[in-house]
Amino acid sequence: MKKLILGILISLLFSSCYEGNYTFSVKITGNQQTYIVSYFDNKGMWNEQVTVQNGFTIYNEYNDNWKLDLIAFGDSIHVSVFKRYSLIKEFSGRDTLELHETIKY
Repeated sequence: MKKLILGILISLLFSSCYEGNYTFSVKITGNQQTYIVSYFDNKGMWNEQVTVQNGFTIYNEYNDNWKLDLIAFGDSIHVSVFKRYSLIKEFSGRDTLELHETIKY
């Protein structure tokens, strides 16, 4: 019984953390093993020309519209934007992909 009550409390606490907020993730994929990207992280810091693995994911939480700023270099770049787990936008580029998008929550 204690485990059941504890499980319910933990799930309520976890869900309330996201009340009014939206979790976004950006996944970078393509034909190359690595990509060079510049992007804003979840603390609002600009990361300049970071080498990342294919499948790299950036996570952010917002309770308002989200401005996605991302520049990626590499052959055949695909960027997928998810809201929680639902795909909401996709972008593709050949050699360079520069995004300055406002994502509606």
